[in-house]
Amino acid sequence: MTAREVVGSRVAIALSCAVLMLPRGTGAQPSDAALDAVVRKMADYVAAYGERASVIVAAETYTQLHRGAAHEIPRDAYGRPRPTRVLTSEFAIVKVADQLGWTGFRDVVEVDGQHVADRQDRLVTLLTGPVGGDAELRRLANESARYNIGAVIRNVNLPTTAMFFFHPQHVGRFSFRRTGTMKIDGVETWAIDFTEIRTPTLVMKRDGTDVPAEGTLWVVPGDGTIVRMRLRLQGFAELVTASSATAATSVRGSQSMAEIDVNYRRDPASGVWFPDRMEDVYRVPARVPRGDLKYVHTMGRATYSNLRYFQTAVRIVVPQ
Repeated sequence: MTAREVVGSRVAIALSCAVLMLPRGTGAQPSDAALDAVVRKMADYVAAYGERASVIVAAETYTQLHRGAAHEIPRDAYGRPRPTRVLTSEFAIVKVADQLGWTGFRDVVEVDGQHVADRQDRLVTLLTGPVGGDAELRRLANESARYNIGAVIRNVNLPTTAMFFFHPQHVGRFSFRRTGTMKIDGVETWAIDFTEIRTPTLVMKRDGTDVPAEGTLWVVPGDGTIVRMRLRLQGFAELVTASSATAATSVRGSQSMAEIDVNYRRDPASGVWFPDRMEDVYRVPARVPRGDLKYVHTMGRATYSNLRYFQTAVRIVVPQ
């Protein structure tokens, strides 16, 4: 399968881009029989998620805040710094004819209240039309990613990204450890920590350096439903040089970090646990002209509402 670029940099001295690869799966190695059973259920849940969701389109409101190099901060029509950006988008669960079976797509409709040209209901029209248009869908996804602010170029900031790690093809790449229980929205879940232990890793730098994923899942043990997940990536970028870091914080370390935390909520109409909110943060070390080491940060919070349902036989074909 074609590699998917997930993080990179806009700054003058570029970060080493990380690339989401999809290597061959291996057998799972859970710590005990009960955990083994829950992990299998979770993998089956991920594999079937796109089919159950059919085509669901939600309204997404995504606020991003950048703290860091001045030249990275967007400006308004008068040239004034505007470190916050609000994206209004359509987010859809889309069935695709590749080995994973489904994916999530964002189509930005408004940027800071300004309509993006020719974007109204474009994603819905594409998904419910007579022909699955992979090229157009990819173009929408790539263009939407351009509206992100901050030092990290990324398309990993989707509420369904981490789910792919736990597809049956990939779940065996991780070790799992049950760490407790938690009731979320009235549902009892297991808290399960995960760590990627196989190489090459699913995420890697452009130079082939591994970037192991880790984090926590909150899973309903009876059926494998994922109610919440937190993904962490460390060391995906190298030290960069920035022209200024007036809003950044002095640091001693130099390791980049990304964290994406997604909460799901059961939709009464469809029974699907759909993304409810996503919070993400990206931290990149930067060297400013006077030699100090700073971190530049990008933080975001997205919420999902107004779910709409489109029953369609269209399956987007993704070239192998």
